[in-house]
This record gives sequence, C-alpha cells and structure tokens, in this order.
Amino acid sequence: INPGNFYSEMNASLKSKYYMDKRFDFYVFYAEDTDAPKCYSSRTGYGLHLYQKEIHEKIKDAISSDSNYIQTIVVDNRLLLIRNLYTVSNYRKYGSLVLAMNTEALYKELPIEKVENLGILFGKDAEVLTWGSQEQVRTENIYNRLQEGMQTGRTEYLNKSHAGGFRGYAFGREEDAYPLFLIYAVKDSEFYQSLNELYRIVLVVALLLI
Repeated sequence: INPGNFYSEMNASLKSKYYMDKRFDFYVFYAEDTDAPKCYSSRTGYGLHLYQKEIHEKIKDAISSDSNYIQTIVVDNRLLLIRNLYTVSNYRKYGSLVLAMNTEALYKELPIEKVENLGILFGKDAEVLTWGSQEQVRTENIYNRLQEGMQTGRTEYLNKSHAGGFRGYAFGREEDAYPLFLIYAVKDSEFYQSLNELYRIVLVVALLLI
C-alpha cells in the first residue's frame, strides 16, 4: 500500500474513533522506525507544535519499546495512553498510538464527592495526575510523604499520613501493565466515608483504562 494512502486511511479511522469522543483530548500515530508523528488531531486546540515541544521526548521510550500492553504516562497533568500496534498475521510492529485522556472527564466518572483532593499515579515514581485546586492539601506535604513510602510488587497496598488536621491515604493495586496508586487527602472528620470511596475509585479507574 502507498504510504501516503496508508496514513490518510489511518488518520480517517482514528478521527472517526477519537476526535468526537470527549473522553480524549488528542491522538497521535507514529509509524514504526520514524521519530515524527504521522497523524495528529486535537479536539481542544492543543497544537502539534506544543505536543512536540512538551510531550514528544517524554514518551519516546514507550513507543520504542516492544510492549503490547497499554502504557500510561502523566506529562504536565495530561494522562497519556500509549499502545504499540502489531499486525495480526505475523505480529510485526507497525506503529504506536498515543491518546491523551480528558482529565476532567476522567475525574467526573469517579464515585467521589471531592475529586479535587484525589491524585492518581501509574507507578511509584510517576507524576501525580490531579484535577482542581489542591493548594491547601499540598501545603501539608501529605502527597510527598505518601509517595515516598509507596511499595510495589504487592497485590494491594494501603498507607496513611496525618498532618495539619488532614489525613492522607495511599491505596495501590497491581494491574496487568502497571501499578495503580491513589492518594487522597481529607479532613479528619471525613475519614471513614473517604476510605471506603478509595476502594471503589481504584476499580473504576482500572475499568476506564481497559
């Protein structure tokens, strides 16, 4: 197939699947053994030049890998889902797809009242994904304390910290391709309700990324 025709068909297919889907902000397609995106479209006006300046270098290791799992990377509070693509007949890698999830849409799906106090991590040392204002919570350094004490390699993980009238909780669960951690900081008076919510949120986030 002519490369130009292939990329045109690929872009048309991706646009029909993702451009009008409000769960995603933009998509990018890389052909195998090429450094520059071959297809790009943004629903939010986030231009290709900004993508190449702010994100491209940070996802190169993921798209150059041979993983067939969905890889998750947070860059500047954008959740990126990266999937390497393989042919069906001989399982040959022919490219990589990058999807940027709509952070606001993701958080609105979570069964929790105060989403602004919730941080999501895909790995112990990953950047924290947040939505809304967390200035008061962050001043207590609860996020940093909890992230420093995280442990991987366990089916489920729970840790807590306490400072300045706030309780912080980190709950982790090992998924097939990544460890999923939630960090949640709440006032002491809201402790019991919020702890139960953490278990539900982990399940919802895992399901949304399938």
